[in-house]
Amino acid sequence: MPGPKVYDLTPLTRSFNQRRVVIQGFDVSLRSLIVFLVGLAPSLILTAIAWTVLGMYALLMLVLGEVATFWLIEGRSRGGLRLKNYRALIDRKRSMSGSFICCWQPIDVTNGTWASVVAAAVPVDRSTAPQSPATDPFLFREPAATLRPSKADREHRKRVSSAWSEIAGQS
Repeated sequence: MPGPKVYDLTPLTRSFNQRRVVIQGFDVSLRSLIVFLVGLAPSLILTAIAWTVLGMYALLMLVLGEVATFWLIEGRSRGGLRLKNYRALIDRKRSMSGSFICCWQPIDVTNGTWASVVAAAVPVDRSTAPQSPATDPFLFREPAATLRPSKADREHRKRVSSAWSEIAGQS
């Protein structure tokens, strides 16, 4: 016995992006109607404020508010990823171009101190380095608190390395 018949109604009802609304004989996409209604409230507020100063010419604020809303929400940037304009503005504000970032933290380069950045696992031989900041502007100064492993940490590393050497000696 065959199952129930299932019909694809999308061609008849259209997807959300293709839905249309008829308002007093005008065929408008549903998305455009929603954008218009979203922009209507701030535009009316701006118009009411401007009415006290400009009088009848304040109705231009209503039109300008709607144009700005459609530009922000429906418009796309011209270059790059062609993002929506509001998204491009947010990304531009959040970008950190022109700043130095290390480990996802912005670094203030205006404090005027110099330091050498070295690999953490490589020991630094300080005996060959100049000891005077006057002769070497890149002289590395040890911080007050060093990142030397604790005694328990060093003992644990010795135990692990000796265990590995025993394992290597058995094979």
